[in-house]
Amino acid sequence: MKMHPLTPFRLLPLLSLTIAWTPPSYPSWDLLFSDPFLGPGGTLPSQSTWSITTGFPHINNQLQTYLASPHEVQLSGGSTL
Repeated sequence: MKMHPLTPFRLLPLLSLTIAWTPPSYPSWDLLFSDPFLGPGGTLPSQSTWSITTGFPHINNQLQTYLASPHEVQLSGGSTL
């Protein structure tokens, strides 16, 4: 059996590349919002900044339920979600 070249073990070294950076600035553009996603890993993003849709909103005929759970969305502990 031939293994696919992108097995999970080959992707492990790339995990260190998933870091956050300062957004670039552009002439005549103003940055309106930025979130550094600070906080311990495994926790929800700040509810003072983010509103998480919960329940069964019947949007776009989706048949799924939204949860405000760290199992669905969480801080990485490294400035990313």
